[in-house]
Amino acid sequence: MSTIVAIITGGELPAYACVAEYLVGARIIAADAGYQQLRKQWGDELCRPELIVGDCDSLRVEDIAYAEQQGIAIARYPRDKALSDTELAFEWARQWGATEIRLIGGTGGRLDHTLSNLVYLSRVEELSLWLTSAGVAYFIDDERRRELILEIALDRDISVIPLYAQYSGASHSDASRCSSDAIAGQQELTHDATEGIEKAPHKLSSEGLLWPLDDLDWSRALSLSNRSSAERVRLRVHSGRFLCYVVHEA
Repeated sequence: MSTIVAIITGGELPAYACVAEYLVGARIIAADAGYQQLRKQWGDELCRPELIVGDCDSLRVEDIAYAEQQGIAIARYPRDKALSDTELAFEWARQWGATEIRLIGGTGGRLDHTLSNLVYLSRVEELSLWLTSAGVAYFIDDERRRELILEIALDRDISVIPLYAQYSGASHSDASRCSSDAIAGQQELTHDATEGIEKAPHKLSSEGLLWPLDDLDWSRALSLSNRSSAERVRLRVHSGRFLCYVVHEA
């Protein structure tokens, strides 16, 4: 049985119309400032999370009071912790048995937070997509999601980027334990940069793109601002992990 979890984090959120279909059937977690942002941009009627996670330093008193009034659970953590609020939300999603995680928000604010999100997300195997205010990033790989098919308008910008970072030896149970250990200021997740390089070269085939990607040497290049040459774009991963970014229609 599949369990889909949507995580709403801080930063600028996409328009609700862009994300509504991805919330259907999903359990929803708000990572600290994500709760205030969804109330501000979407309103309380459109989306109510099941859980708010974080140190709550970005939430107003009225946000917390309203959440408690609505029966929304709040998992509070100290401000000084080893994991970010977004990372804690991912650990909660894993504890819920998530087979697929969708992230919403996380850009438009501090650059260091955006970069931290990108590095962290490149390691999360359950992550299927990241919806931002400007577009959608799909995560595809040679194990969980080998193929991506997009029904899309002609001449839409599409970028494809190889991902290399991955966890080094930390299982989900290790990561979950880290959530509690983080309170004591300890960090048990480790990442060895030398193990972050895939042993097999990245390889991906494409259909419906102006510049085909079948023979691209991903160790030397990426596909930035490619364009759709058909109304159906197909990407299939043969080895490695990739991020495919599609800009929202104007």
